[in-house]
Amino acid sequence: MLIFYSFISFAAALLCASLGILFLVKDRRSFVHRTFFLGTTALALEQGFMGLAFLDGLALDGFHWLLLKYIASSLVPGAWFFFSLSFAKANYQDIVQRWKWRGLVACALPIILVTVFQHDLFVLPSSGYPSRPVIQLGWSAKLLHIYFLLLSVVILTLLEGTFRASTGDKRWRIKFTILGIASIFAARIYATSQELLFGAEIPDVEAINALAGIFASVLFSVSLARNRVMHLDLHVSQALLWNSLTLLVTGVYLLGAGLLARAIQISGGARILPVGTLLMFLALVALGVLLMSDQLRQRAKRLLTRHMQRPHYDYRNIWTTFTSRTSSLLRMEELCAAVVKMVSETFGVPDVSIWLMNGSLNQLKLAGSTSMSPLQAGQVFGYVPMELAIFMEEQSFPVDFENSSNTKANALKEQHGQFFRGASARYCVALASGRKWVGLMFLGDRLTGESFSFEDLDLLQTLGDHAAASVLNLTLAQELMQAKQLEAFQTVSAFFTHDLKNLASSLSLSLQNLNTYYNDPGFRADLLRSISKSVEKINSMCGRVSSLRQGATLKRSEVNLNKIIKSTLAELNGRLKASLNENLGPLPKIAVDQEEIQKVVVNLLLNAQEAVGSDGEIRVSTEQQNGWIILSVRDNGCGMSKEFISNSLFRPFQTTKNRGMGIGLFQSRRIVESHRGKIEVESEEGKGTTFRVLLPVKDTTERV
Repeated sequence: MLIFYSFISFAAALLCASLGILFLVKDRRSFVHRTFFLGTTALALEQGFMGLAFLDGLALDGFHWLLLKYIASSLVPGAWFFFSLSFAKANYQDIVQRWKWRGLVACALPIILVTVFQHDLFVLPSSGYPSRPVIQLGWSAKLLHIYFLLLSVVILTLLEGTFRASTGDKRWRIKFTILGIASIFAARIYATSQELLFGAEIPDVEAINALAGIFASVLFSVSLARNRVMHLDLHVSQALLWNSLTLLVTGVYLLGAGLLARAIQISGGARILPVGTLLMFLALVALGVLLMSDQLRQRAKRLLTRHMQRPHYDYRNIWTTFTSRTSSLLRMEELCAAVVKMVSETFGVPDVSIWLMNGSLNQLKLAGSTSMSPLQAGQVFGYVPMELAIFMEEQSFPVDFENSSNTKANALKEQHGQFFRGASARYCVALASGRKWVGLMFLGDRLTGESFSFEDLDLLQTLGDHAAASVLNLTLAQELMQAKQLEAFQTVSAFFTHDLKNLASSLSLSLQNLNTYYNDPGFRADLLRSISKSVEKINSMCGRVSSLRQGATLKRSEVNLNKIIKSTLAELNGRLKASLNENLGPLPKIAVDQEEIQKVVVNLLLNAQEAVGSDGEIRVSTEQQNGWIILSVRDNGCGMSKEFISNSLFRPFQTTKNRGMGIGLFQSRRIVESHRGKIEVESEEGKGTTFRVLLPVKDTTERV
């Protein structure tokens, strides 16, 4: 077993020496790199001499290797003490200067104990440790172990302060270095305490120190890959030292170690101690790696916040407020303004802005802000950098650019500092609905200066998702509306083009004959009538389309519907070729817009005329029934199919006739409904159609 232990010690010595040289070569002038080199060199010498002692079987003639090992060990705490003072600190020169003499004394004490009192380090071997050589510790060795124990605690406390002062990318860069040193001195605290408890040099425990050196070398290698140099600018608060977790953990450990040693002595379990200790040490190192992972801590905190912590927000009220403020908005500027205002009120952040993708320019443009207008944003910094947009498109959770462990996020902040300062952007959340990415939302610092918790960021992500869905729905609705408007415009344009083409053909034919028949009075009269009818038709077409575009205010007056019908029939005299039968019953006066109702009567009569031709029959009747005044227009024309009635009737630009635009019935229904009335139809193909207009006797509606 001692041969195996020697192999482990030599491996640890080789790794420590190699890493020390590698770090020194990286920056020979750096005080931090030089102290790291001294610390790893001392560890390499310690483990090398311990390996030689293992090869000699810890026999009497191998005592000189143990003595050399203790001399090397006396150099370890001092080197790492100065390293822990200077590592990753912005003002390490001042700190080292203040601690210089105390540090030198701390380095000299163990060297004095080893060199001056070397004859009191060990006691002659004796039996008592089963089947193993036992070298008992003398009083100077015990003092040395106590000193190692105390200084190890100091070193771990200093490194803990450095780690707790770091954030984001800096923590990501230094944590494996700190964890490597922590594993060395945590194992040293264990080994020292065990040898003090048993009062002897224990090979199994010394092997733990060697294994800790190997694990530390692996962690140092990872740190070297992340961080080429060890110079960072951290400012460590002295208050951190008074709240050190290291002191608490060490105190609990020493108490537990004493109880464990007593239990082992009683139970006789000393043989299984080294294996259990090794497993415990490996578990602690693995736990340290996991606990120092920012990503793992974020996931754990998010899980606890979501499922075990009492909610800080009234989510039902937030959701109700968000829905009520945004559901009825039809303009993108109004929607974004409402969202940024609500986010600002919810989190207490004065600066909130939404930037949406401008598809035609492939840019993110300011759509809503609590602190600036699009014009101001354009004058200060223009658009969101596309590198930032591409980075955020890949993020599934809000990013805190002031405290991010993501190297790319920190690089973007440094590269585009003008934008982050101008937009007061600290937090950023991607606005995405499903797989559709629509933009970004930026938030500044809170009025209180507090950072966002995981619950805050989780709620921010949820609000961002809902805002993205609202933006996307409104965008799709606007695109659909534009498509329908374009379709309607194209349809109307086609009808106008067709009718104007027919009018142009008719006028062109008349103008061609003008030179030949100009002197004929009859021809001139026919030409004037043709021109007059063409102008009248154009004006009629324009009037109908205009009435569809804008709603007209009703000009109500008390009138009898029969009077409107008789006046309309008189105006249409000569245009109705079919046989006309009237059956107008007695009616009370009602408040209607006479001009608008007359349009309805005209449309129904002309439709009936076109359906029956010159040989058909049209019946017009009125009656009062159940609070309604009913106008019926019946014809015996071609009729309509049920499919056309259910799918196309009363819709614009839908007609069964060869002539016309399909606007009349659509316009008639709008007018009737504006009077709080209704229009009904009964039709059968080949037998005719009946339209019934129902108007209430009393009504107060004032808009079409």
